[in-house]
Amino acid sequence: PLSLPKALRVKLSADSAEIELEIITQAGYKAFEVAKAVQEHVKSSVQNMTGIAVSKVNVKIIAIRTK
Repeated sequence: PLSLPKALRVKLSADSAEIELEIITQAGYKAFEVAKAVQEHVKSSVQNMTGIAVSKVNVKIIAIRTK
């Protein structure tokens, strides 16, 4: 099992947020495309739900699950 104690970090400033998250992806998918889709979805969702501008979303793939 993988331990993810710091899988999500958010840095808030006066006018924006920076988000860093760690994910595990499934084998058989293109890692870059998965990370890009997650990045876009997180940015859009956070901005729509909170009204806070998101200046950066860093996605780190920490593992690729084979099953």
